[in-house]
Amino acid sequence: MPETRSTFDASQCLEDVDGDIANEYNTILDAAVAARDKYAKLMTLAQKLKRALVSKQAEFNQHAGHYQHDVAYHRACAETARDTLRVVRRLSRSAAVTNIYPRICERPQKTKHLCCNICMDNLKNVVTRCGHGYCTGCLATWLRPTNNDDAASDESDMESLAEQVEAPCPTCRRILNAEEDVWPIFMQNGGSIPEVVCVDSDDD
Repeated sequence: MPETRSTFDASQCLEDVDGDIANEYNTILDAAVAARDKYAKLMTLAQKLKRALVSKQAEFNQHAGHYQHDVAYHRACAETARDTLRVVRRLSRSAAVTNIYPRICERPQKTKHLCCNICMDNLKNVVTRCGHGYCTGCLATWLRPTNNDDAASDESDMESLAEQVEAPCPTCRRILNAEEDVWPIFMQNGGSIPEVVCVDSDDD
């Protein structure tokens, strides 16, 4: 029987395995090199961005310092303007008071003759035929009969005057008829120096 030889070639297998390993190694190596290149590019870009950021930060700080200086200057100017305005307003008020003071002093003299001749406080709102003026309350009290009790105290002053018949004027003692010789008056010109206007009776 003839001798049989094996056809298995181990060297060929080793060569095939070595080729596969080499291909896989080269693939991994290429990927690593590509990753390294990308990393290098990213680092370069990061350095550029960092330098740009530092430059912009310095520029911002410079502008911020300039703006802070301007803000401080304008704040000081505004404060000076406010102080000046306060002084001007104070002087204006003082000037106004100085100008109006003589008129204030004159006003009591001009309006003194309009005060009630009895209480010297309230403005006149009635005038007698003899030319003397009083406030309604004072004249009603003066002319009220002595026998008049307090039951009629709730009536108005003008109604009280209407109830009187005759009584003497508190100033000149002339006998007055409450219905004919006492006339109501009113003020004109709003808040200015008042003018007295008499409402004439039917007799005049």
